[in-house]
Amino acid sequence: MLLLWGVEPFLMKIKEEPEETISDAFAYLLRREWVKPGDWMVVVTNVIAGKKTLDSIQMRPVE
Repeated sequence: MLLLWGVEPFLMKIKEEPEETISDAFAYLLRREWVKPGDWMVVVTNVIAGKKTLDSIQMRPVE
């Protein structure tokens, strides 16, 4: 499952609220010391907009 150099998959529970899932993922990465505050992460997800589902790629800082 290792796609590219520097990409490491991990399993986690998906929450009802997408922002909670992203926050939990960042907290997990911080606990494992895989990232530090201020690092930038690529978040790949989808967004429901009315009746459409849109793919989303975002750059977010770890806080």
